[in-house]
Amino acid sequence: FSRPLWYAQLSSSNDPDYPNRLVKVAMSKLRFIQSEKLNFNIAISIISSRIQLDISPQSKFATTLISNYMYLMMYVSEDCQTVIKQSPSEPLLAIAAVAIMNQDNVRINDILNYLVQRIRKDKHAATRLSSLSVKFAEPMRIFDYLKSLVVNKVFEDIWKKIENTDLTNGWIHFNHFVKITYTLIKLNLLEFAKHRVAACYKELQKGADLIIPVLINGKLHLNNVTFILVQVKNHSKKTSYKIETTLKLTPEYMEIEDFKDFKLPYLSLYMQISIDQHNHEVLLTRNRNQISVVLFGLTRKLYSCLDLKMEDETFELEKSLSNLRISSVNLMKLIKNENKKKIIHHMQPLVYNEKILKKKRLK
Repeated sequence: FSRPLWYAQLSSSNDPDYPNRLVKVAMSKLRFIQSEKLNFNIAISIISSRIQLDISPQSKFATTLISNYMYLMMYVSEDCQTVIKQSPSEPLLAIAAVAIMNQDNVRINDILNYLVQRIRKDKHAATRLSSLSVKFAEPMRIFDYLKSLVVNKVFEDIWKKIENTDLTNGWIHFNHFVKITYTLIKLNLLEFAKHRVAACYKELQKGADLIIPVLINGKLHLNNVTFILVQVKNHSKKTSYKIETTLKLTPEYMEIEDFKDFKLPYLSLYMQISIDQHNHEVLLTRNRNQISVVLFGLTRKLYSCLDLKMEDETFELEKSLSNLRISSVNLMKLIKNENKKKIIHHMQPLVYNEKILKKKRLK
């Protein structure tokens, strides 16, 4: 599922030298292969994972580094019609980074001086951000995830329903989305959690648009996997949302094959974004495992993540999101620059179908 390569490395070969060869490949990619000179921007991207600096996926060099230069071919089918590729994430890069940092020809002082400058800039930028800003690639409790998503009043109403359930100990690990075109089983959710993935469903999928894996107590075990189901509607008037949020946002309605095995509680989140108001409901449901939430509107009065603490920036963000609700933009056609097209292409979720996954399992 694209990231992280460390899991692929552990499961792909019994050869004890195989991980070392992967590290060497990562080292060469980090240095763009042809150059022995260490670029400061590259260095800061490499070692950011070692000191837990936030490197935003929107920053130019991080996007370019991770998306464009680090794909490794993992599998090609006999008919050459199916390709599986992987791109490494922090753990393997960190190993390669340590190897690079320990080489004699690397001027550590120069890198550290540059790093200090970056930290100063980050601290200055942090004064404009919420203390609940999501840290990329770091696991977080469902408590913190919801608190960073919605305003306090909404959060408190949701948490009243969650606090006496196993979801209280739920952890969310995803750091990127993939797009899937097949019907899920419970084992797929465990695979998603292993690879830090949340999934966008296929077009016209019954029920949810997004599914976010949740691990109870943070344990990677089939019996500890549950989820958040998200349905996004663009209606400007209230429809039969109670049915949409309760009966239709369930694994049974979505035809997840082994839905009867889901004993843990899960969260159904129904977002109706085009209504010109801001309110919410936490609905009662006959399904004792389901906690259903309805959110109407798309403003900072509902979503705390839209409040940037700077009035003009928050206003511009809300305005942009409002325009996007009634727009459909194909950036690949809009942008002429080929290099920018490559970056956009790699920012879009990769698409996986059942055929590829079966072949991967067989391999």
